[in-house]
Formats: sequence, C-alpha cells, structure tokens
Amino acid sequence: KLQAEKIITKLSNYAIVRPCVVFGIPLQFQHGNIFNHIYKTLRQEKEFTAYTDMIRSPCYVQDVVKLVEKIIEQDVRGIFHIPNKITSIDTFAKAIASFFNLDPHYLKSSQSTKEPSYRSRNTSLDSTLTQKKIIIETNTMEKSICSNEGGFRMTMILVTGGAGFIGSHLVEELARNGHYVRVLDSLIKGKLSSIKYLVDQGKAEFI
Repeated sequence: KLQAEKIITKLSNYAIVRPCVVFGIPLQFQHGNIFNHIYKTLRQEKEFTAYTDMIRSPCYVQDVVKLVEKIIEQDVRGIFHIPNKITSIDTFAKAIASFFNLDPHYLKSSQSTKEPSYRSRNTSLDSTLTQKKIIIETNTMEKSICSNEGGFRMTMILVTGGAGFIGSHLVEELARNGHYVRVLDSLIKGKLSSIKYLVDQGKAEFI
C-alpha cells in the first residue's frame, strides 16, 4: 500500500483515503470484518479474546463512502484519514456486546503478548487534517449500526430444513433483511454449502 501511495502522490491530481478497521455487514460473497467476527463469536456463545493494547480507529463502511463523495464534491486533494473515535479492540468488542445485549462474559480481555511482532499495536489514524480540509460528520458506532438499512439489530429466527432447496432460499432472504438465522437440517437432502457463505459472514448459524 505504501509503495502504491508513493506512485499516486506523483500525480498532480490525486486523493488517497486511509481507513482503519472498516466495519459493517458484508454483502453476499464478501469477506467478513472484525465487527462481523466479534458479533458472530459472541452470538454463538464462544469466547473472544479482546486485546486491551491493540489501538484502532474503527470506521463504518458508509462513512468511507461518504468521505469519498465529499472529496469529489469539494474537489480537494491529498491524503485523508477517515475521522473516527480511537479505541482499543477490547472497548470496541464491549460496545458491540452491549449494543446487541450479548453476554459479555464471553469476552476475554487480554494483552497481545502472543501476537507476532509484525502486527502493530497501534494503527489508529489522526484525522485532524482531514476534518480541517473537509466538512464531514461521521457517526458513532451505535448510530452507524442503527442507520444501516435492514438494521444490525437482528431478530433470531430458526429455520428447519434450512439447507434444502426451499429452506436455503428462505434463509438467504431472511439474512438479507437483517435477521440472524439458525439453521436446523439433517443434511439428508440439504447441502451445507448452500448456506455456507452466510455462516461465514456471521449472518446464519448451522446447529
């Protein structure tokens, strides 16, 4: 990324947007993100190790889009950091648990002593210059979640036979509308592969 930036900054007209830990609900076939991973882990009542010394500035994916739009509208140039609150992964995880009423006992606060040295402990971004050059209002995590179409606050729905032909289409539609789906299927005729991408994204769970 740094090498790419060096090439881009040689241009006379350029804009570089730097986010740090982008979160949101992934679309079909997109990979997950840390928000998605934390939510999925706690929803399944599994332990999540939340590092107190890993500092980030998580930004909502729509705020990234909003900043790019502002850069185009205002015709500004330079390097821009997405404005957002600087926090630890531990605090971020606790906020997710609190917002969704998930059991915080599954959160294990810890320091990242066992993480490889190449993983930076602090990758948060200072957005002071961005906020001086561009008039933009970003949302808190709570507001970002509430403003998402379909809503992050998922209703849990159990679908029996959810890996079958009809069931998998039902599961997909429910997940698309913002529900968290638990799938019960004997797999005699159904195929787990038909809903696997939803399971991987944390939108569904096979039980």
